Amino acid sequence: MMNLATLVQSLRCSFLHIESRLLQAAGFETQLAPALSVNGSSILPQLNNEQEFEEQLEGPDQPSGFLDGILWMAAPKKRRTIEVNRTRRRSESKLLKLKTNIEPCPECGHLKQKHILCGFCYVKVCKETAKIRQQIKEMEGGPFGAPTVETVVLYEGEMPSAQDKDKRIIERPRKRPAWFNV
Repeated sequence: MMNLATLVQSLRCSFLHIESRLLQAAGFETQLAPALSVNGSSILPQLNNEQEFEEQLEGPDQPSGFLDGILWMAAPKKRRTIEVNRTRRRSESKLLKLKTNIEPCPECGHLKQKHILCGFCYVKVCKETAKIRQQIKEMEGGPFGAPTVETVVLYEGEMPSAQDKDKRIIERPRKRPAWFNV
């Protein structure tokens, strides 16, 4: 029966062999190296003789592998103090900011930021635009048959102006919404 040290060493050699084959297949000529490697703790079994390790490797020109340092980790040099942690966690950029540019929407009354479209009104705009697009699609027979002219949307009670004579006119059977500008 194999002891633990021999088993760990044979696994290490197998991993080194697999690593070198993968590097050869990928076309890397140089050995990849970690940014920081730390040797494993003394709990892990070590071979008594370095020559046994070299004999287990297939050749003397075999490069050392990425598993040479068993534990890789980045560790801080000093402990952060409580004051530093609290200052970092409660920095000015992470606190909630008081917004002073909030006003009620003139159309629906919901709160919104100034110079930004109200979210509730935006849903209404999307629905109305979808209906207009559906009407255009029905008129033109699909998206590919649409002419390359400007479109004018006329609502109930509106008449086309002299500027609109060469434009495509879409008539909607409802009153013009206040948020849908001319």
